Amino acid sequence: MKQKSSFPWICLILTILFTYPMFLFLFPKVSQTDQIFSDLILENVARSGFNKSGELGLFWCLLAAGIVLLGIFFYLSMRFSKSGGSCDPNTVIEEQTGSSVDITQDSKFKHFFLLRLAYLKFLPLLLVPNLAHFLIYREYNKGLLLLSGVYLIAALLKPVDAPSLLCVYVLSYYAAAGICTVLIRFLPALPIHLSLYGYGAATVLAALYFLSQSQTLLKRMILYLQLPITGVLAIWFVDRYHYRGEWITVRFAGGYYLFFGILTALFFIAQLDHIYRLKKEAFFAPLSRLISSATVMLLFAYNSFSACPMYAQPDQHHHGEQMIPWQQVFGLGQRLYEEYTPVSGLFPFSIGAIQNILLGKTASDYSPAVSILMVIVCLFTMYLIHKHTGGLFALLFAVFFCLPCYNRQYLVLPFLLLLFLPSLRKLRFRWVLFWIFCCFVAGLYYPLFGAALLLGTLPFGVWQFYHILKEKTELKKPGNYGYLLLVLAPVVYCIPLLRKMLAHTLTYSSQTILADGICLFGQSVPEKFMPYLGEHAYLQSLCYFGLRFFLPLIGVWVFADTVLLFWKDPILVQKQTDEAFPVKAVLQQAASNPYLLFASGGAITLCVSYTYTLVRADTDVLLSRTSYILCALAGIFLPVLLIAWEDDRKKQDYKGGLSLPFRHILLIACLISLPMILYRNVADVKTPAMWVYPNGESELFLDDTAKIYDHYEVPEIFIKSEDTDLADHNKEMLGKGFIVSDQLSYIKHYQSVIDKCSAVKKDMYYMGFDGQGFYYFNDVKTCNTGFIQAAKGYPAQQKIIENAAKERPVVFLMEPDCDYYVYYWMHTHDYVYCAEDECFYPKELFGQLYPGKTPDDYREYSAPLTFGKVPDSLGRSLESLKPLLLAEQPLTPKAGGHSIDLTQNALPLINGKEYDMLALTLDTSRLIATAESAGISAPGSVTITFNSTDGSLHDSNTITCDIADGTLLIPLGMNPAWLLTEDIHNIRLDFDGQTDSSVYADAVTEAVLYKLRQ
Repeated sequence: MKQKSSFPWICLILTILFTYPMFLFLFPKVSQTDQIFSDLILENVARSGFNKSGELGLFWCLLAAGIVLLGIFFYLSMRFSKSGGSCDPNTVIEEQTGSSVDITQDSKFKHFFLLRLAYLKFLPLLLVPNLAHFLIYREYNKGLLLLSGVYLIAALLKPVDAPSLLCVYVLSYYAAAGICTVLIRFLPALPIHLSLYGYGAATVLAALYFLSQSQTLLKRMILYLQLPITGVLAIWFVDRYHYRGEWITVRFAGGYYLFFGILTALFFIAQLDHIYRLKKEAFFAPLSRLISSATVMLLFAYNSFSACPMYAQPDQHHHGEQMIPWQQVFGLGQRLYEEYTPVSGLFPFSIGAIQNILLGKTASDYSPAVSILMVIVCLFTMYLIHKHTGGLFALLFAVFFCLPCYNRQYLVLPFLLLLFLPSLRKLRFRWVLFWIFCCFVAGLYYPLFGAALLLGTLPFGVWQFYHILKEKTELKKPGNYGYLLLVLAPVVYCIPLLRKMLAHTLTYSSQTILADGICLFGQSVPEKFMPYLGEHAYLQSLCYFGLRFFLPLIGVWVFADTVLLFWKDPILVQKQTDEAFPVKAVLQQAASNPYLLFASGGAITLCVSYTYTLVRADTDVLLSRTSYILCALAGIFLPVLLIAWEDDRKKQDYKGGLSLPFRHILLIACLISLPMILYRNVADVKTPAMWVYPNGESELFLDDTAKIYDHYEVPEIFIKSEDTDLADHNKEMLGKGFIVSDQLSYIKHYQSVIDKCSAVKKDMYYMGFDGQGFYYFNDVKTCNTGFIQAAKGYPAQQKIIENAAKERPVVFLMEPDCDYYVYYWMHTHDYVYCAEDECFYPKELFGQLYPGKTPDDYREYSAPLTFGKVPDSLGRSLESLKPLLLAEQPLTPKAGGHSIDLTQNALPLINGKEYDMLALTLDTSRLIATAESAGISAPGSVTITFNSTDGSLHDSNTITCDIADGTLLIPLGMNPAWLLTEDIHNIRLDFDGQTDSSVYADAVTEAVLYKLRQ
């Protein structure tokens, strides 16, 4: 029986065609509805005035609608499908073409044509990614274009050897890279033209093959070309620097050389062993077996290369977040999730362990630690891919993909690949042990992706548990309980930690949309996106927003479609054997299919991941955080599933993927195009950015000339540690490397305050450094997370306040619009400002440091506030915010001079701490009518000015915001001049561009002061 339809990919295409018009109609409408605020969180969502919750709601609705449509199309496809007749196996060459072809006629021409067609079907794997990249960025990958031409010619001239010839070109290129990487260390003046060397050598080798017509020679070329690839590891040994006209060497820590030295030796030995074992049987060995796991592991690590100079990274936020957890817990002895709380899981401890155990415990060791972690993950991941697909397709993944610097999702793909191993799946009890361990480690590493992995693998986990309980064989082995105890012991031990992590995660997740959200609607199309449509802005916008919205949807739908593919065969079998079409039998067969369960798991994992990654639609990119998990699952894991499934169905002796039908090849070609769609060049993958990427402007792959270098050119803004005027302790924390010179002032300023405090009180806590990395340089304890700005909502800031109340930290940078609850608490709990030190001290500490001195008036050092659209966003959600507004004081608007005075009826004076919110309602139609009658433009913003009873007017005594729809909720207390003034008696409104705002007094319909809950 042979089914010839293109099902189920037609279903996917129809689903996209049906849902895209829904998106075009609903997206602008939903995005411009009112965002509901449940807390006073002034971030991108509030500033934009758009509805991020609505955007996400539309996404989930379209996702569900698409799955329903897929189900409907699937049912119709199965309902009306016709099964073909049986074919004599001797009359097909399915192993060559992936399709049934009658060869009973002795037609040499037909066989000649079909044989070439059988290998040309793989050409889309090279053409589609380049075409996708060209459509998005109007650029193409030159190396990939050359390989496409090589494969096309080879498939026409020597079809059976076309994959081998393609491998010769790819391996020659990377062999040249390995040789040049080593030679450049000894011959710095060596001219580097990597493509010329690599492809030139490959052409010579191809010519030798065509002259000899020896397949054995061709396969031995493939074997021997893999040995020089080990040389690419030399790129991690570069430790020379050109610094201020001098050539210097800054050594890595000994553990760094030890790690890469052992790695180089192991891979060199592994390659020699591989060549020795296969050289005698090269003629008989399938191509996929000739490509060693060591080769693809090296190539994936090389393509993922992260430069590791001894630079203290300038980005003290993103990289500081990953440096300080180890220091705070193991170096300074803070209790995890009690005194110190990492912002996002324990993933920084992986880098911290390398930095502090293997390397030198300094900030200069951070970049090398990142590189080592990335190499470890690359090697583990690609080894597992090779186990699933064999060498040929593993080589494809190693070349087309790289590991991004964004590391939160690192464990998801390798753990899925590990749990999908056939040898492990057969050992049900052992699989369950690995499952528990993987989910536990992934949850500790990053809770969101740990939960995604757990829920994604849960269907297969339930199936394994069911069989263990049903068969009872494994339960009768006493040794299994010892292994179970060994796995469960750390889980049980960490239960208190897991509970605290869960509480922290739930606290911060409750603020995610309002705190971290960035609305997609209203963004501008980047210049690099489809630049040829620059004169057709509307069409360019349709493509841009459609692609950004639909790529994550398609990622889930294609997994769902694959589930239907894996479900199709048992259904067709049942239809052949039983016209009654028993649903129970089909469900039982489907539930026992690991491919189906893991495909459904991929969809679930993506959906759980989307609950956070889609929240932040960063500008000027396509998918930002979502791209990393989408590439890992849809770009790699799903093709691995398809390749393994086809190999399994065809009972291949060795995994190779050459039996894939064309429709699956086309799908895989589209999936491996994801990096070419999402990223324009190497720099786009390096987020958060590290200094420096020598190949940042290079193409995504097969463009590695910029990585062949023997030294780092130190930028002028960097200064070597020994040349700084830092204190000895700060130099010790910096290490032997380099730091951006303009960051020295921060370190010295913080250290001067630390030294003052240490003189009167030991074991002080600090909060509000301008970047978490400075805690590392100054080696001090931070209060709570060390990053106040991450806590936007009330519950999260209350946790900080609880810690601050006990520890009484010295506070530096405060941003009232981000941390209003903490900011308010400080000013109501005896914190005073010191202008000399530019920080807030607990009053008792200030008295010890500066006896008899009066604290500075912070109002004199603050600036006026401009809120933009924020009050309008809050005002449109006034009803949902009303429970947070406790006290209420109406104000009466009246004309006064050239302004509008807001006078209080009941209170003679207003205390800024008692009333810190103003609800202001303006009749915009009256504003417009009054302006038109005066022959001027209607005002677009309103400014609030106030002073105290003595008539003093600080420079910061103004708050400005957009009028928008006229319903405004203005957080007055975020202006220190308001919050710290206890005798406010004169509040005035002025409209922009108006010489006399008093004429608009009738347009102010309501003004009410409120007290925000604290």
